[in-house]
Amino acid sequence: MHGTAYYFNRNEFFAARGPFLAASTRKSALRNQQFGGSIGGPIIKDKLFFFTTYERQKYLIQNTSFATEPTTAYVAAATTLLTAHNIPVNPLSLSVLTLWPQGNKASGPATTNNYYDPRPQSGYSDNAIGKIDWTITPRQTLSARAFIGTGRQFAAAGTNIFDYYQVAPDITQNFTAVHNWAITDRLSNQLLAGVGVFNQTFNDENHSQNIPALGLNTGVTSPSLFGAPTITISGIDQIGVTQPLGRKDYTGHLTDTATYTFGKHQVRFGGEFRRNFMDLQYQRNTRGSFNFTGSATSSVALPAGATSYAADTTTPATVKALADYLAGYVASSSFTQGTLRRGIYQKAFDAFVQDQYTVLPTLTLNVGLRYTYNGPFTSNGVISDFRPGAAGTDAYGLLANSNGLDTIYKKNLTNYAPRFGFSYQAAPKMVVRGTYGIYFDVPNFNGFFDNRPGNGGASGVQANPTGATPVINVSRNLFQWQTGVNTFSGGAIPAAIGLSTISPNFRTAYVENFNLNTEYQLSRNTILQAGYVGSLGRRLFRLVDINQAHPGAGATVAALQPRRPYYTNTQVTNAKVIAAINQIESEGTSNYNSAQVLVRTSNFHGMTAQGSYTYGHALDVVSGTRGFAPQDSANPNAEYGSADFDVRHTFNGYVVYEMPKFTDHLQLLSRGWQVNTFISAFTGTPFSAKLGSTDNSGTGEFQDRANQVSNPSAGLSRQRVSATAGAAPIVQWITPTAFAAAPQGTFGTTARNTLRGPAFATVDASLVKNTYIREGVNLQLRAEMFNIFNRVNLANPGTGTLSSSSFGQISSTRNNGGAPGIGPGEPFNVQLAGKIIF
Repeated sequence: MHGTAYYFNRNEFFAARGPFLAASTRKSALRNQQFGGSIGGPIIKDKLFFFTTYERQKYLIQNTSFATEPTTAYVAAATTLLTAHNIPVNPLSLSVLTLWPQGNKASGPATTNNYYDPRPQSGYSDNAIGKIDWTITPRQTLSARAFIGTGRQFAAAGTNIFDYYQVAPDITQNFTAVHNWAITDRLSNQLLAGVGVFNQTFNDENHSQNIPALGLNTGVTSPSLFGAPTITISGIDQIGVTQPLGRKDYTGHLTDTATYTFGKHQVRFGGEFRRNFMDLQYQRNTRGSFNFTGSATSSVALPAGATSYAADTTTPATVKALADYLAGYVASSSFTQGTLRRGIYQKAFDAFVQDQYTVLPTLTLNVGLRYTYNGPFTSNGVISDFRPGAAGTDAYGLLANSNGLDTIYKKNLTNYAPRFGFSYQAAPKMVVRGTYGIYFDVPNFNGFFDNRPGNGGASGVQANPTGATPVINVSRNLFQWQTGVNTFSGGAIPAAIGLSTISPNFRTAYVENFNLNTEYQLSRNTILQAGYVGSLGRRLFRLVDINQAHPGAGATVAALQPRRPYYTNTQVTNAKVIAAINQIESEGTSNYNSAQVLVRTSNFHGMTAQGSYTYGHALDVVSGTRGFAPQDSANPNAEYGSADFDVRHTFNGYVVYEMPKFTDHLQLLSRGWQVNTFISAFTGTPFSAKLGSTDNSGTGEFQDRANQVSNPSAGLSRQRVSATAGAAPIVQWITPTAFAAAPQGTFGTTARNTLRGPAFATVDASLVKNTYIREGVNLQLRAEMFNIFNRVNLANPGTGTLSSSSFGQISSTRNNGGAPGIGPGEPFNVQLAGKIIF
């Protein structure tokens, strides 16, 4: 019987203070624990064996950010403003105010960041693996393996109010059975059958609020959709940030691989069949959204004797927005009606053959061919494409699968992928290797069903306004909500409706990978590798708006619509009310080129070390599948530039030193010591300066970049400074005055990703003590130190909205968003661990 048991612990005791904490804020609580073990051995000697392992991770990360809540002081200031303008407070607004935990409570002044909730983010994951191996005969074995994982992620996402942190429980399961059979001395076969399950949902931490009971009638009556609607009061932290989302994926696959050896050849051939089902549960905006801006009183009907305060420049903007809320004056609202849930199916299969041919003792060739088929997805619900003029289309030019759409995009039947590699021993101490291959990708479903670049297009081909229950984002603007009255009963279909479609010529993406590498033995313990690694991406996933308005003056619906290409299309009855048509295409491209050098030495007086350096450049036209759109959809290739993840220089290295014994005495203490050091450093990633919420080009896309008018880093120290005494520090990475909006009706002149963010570097170290307890039992104790020089690794600056007061500023570390305190490069900390091996 063999196994292990271990425990790792990291907390704030040894941790350095976060670099962006206010001076008066205590060091944040941080707890991360990982523990588990494994055990395996024979059930029946030489016939049946088992292995199982379990691990649990628990983390707790204290909140470090302040929220802005509508406290009693804020409510009093807004009420005073309403009273001065003879506008009464709306009873419904006071009732709904309880959705903010500190709503109308005496817990903070009427200022930004007026409330701090110390309750921490927390989460866990449990993972277990079980494996059984059965030797049927000397030539046949059967293995069964199961992986079961479950967890709960919990973090701030768009708000600093604890009740509206995002909670995301998940379940992952994988089950496989493998049969290996040595049929003859030359022929063997492996048959594998597997099933994978992934289930994850997203919601607000507290989504139990009975909204109808508060008097707010949005038309939602199902308890399954209870929870706060998304309510935004300018300057106040948002509530109802995460409306119900989720997906369940089930994938089954059958794989068979045969190997035949003859002469100097080893031939492998086989194939795989996959069937996938996804239960799509993206219920976005099914609770409704309401926005209060402070400007509604200039447009809504006011009570007799009341006056507007929208133009009042002496009152803080947040107070005016809260006054609008208390009066019940909604600037804009929306609600998604229709059935969004879908079942999605896809079939795929692969077949391959390859030959490893030993031409000479010094030369080996590997050649092969793979065929890949990823079928178009189908659905048990309505999905549709924009196909103007086709038989069966509706008034929006949409053709649904329920009305004649036989396939969402054409089948791709020509995905042949040749591959080649060689290894040549050019000299006794030198080997040259090279490979080339084409690799086809599997389309990412998220890009088809949850793609929201911000231009008003439908979020996916399941969210178009067609079928028996068309999905329509109903809107209602500039009205006063009332207790018990359906806020959307007077809601109108928007003056312009966005659509989503897939290009009929959509094809499977592929990458050509190639490399050439030389390895030379410098000494008995040391090797040097130098090489080139490159890739070309073709037919990559890309979104463009095929109904983008031509640039011009005016960004209202009335101004935009006549400039849209399909506005005058006679084949589409409702052409004049169609806004963005977001089309998924396979026209994206990318390339990567790099020079790489590696030196490695092993067992040199107890030391093993490696250092590697890469100089590379990644370029593309888009670096993701969801939420990305070009500045100008009429010229998407103009987006070609450094990829969002491009890193020019990368260095990684490690040193592992097995210390010699100190003395022959006290062997438990004098032997088994090991010191390790790990280094990682790379240059910053690129970003763009954008206008954000301003549609300066008049295209309706909201993807405009700014014009650069001066050096963005001129005069900046790029050091952490506090704007006021006691405030949390920030870093001004670039200056807003270096950028300006292009003339109205034109695009910004800066290219995509021309700016660079901060570099990253960290040095980690560990001290390990291996101790012999008795025969078959050893103890390992570890002290692991992260970022031992406590370097501040800054995140990229916020540059999404040029008019924002925080444009160009950095207020967090690189990994604070995903793993604050425990991610790579976070502030110095120590982790202690123990492991028993038996």
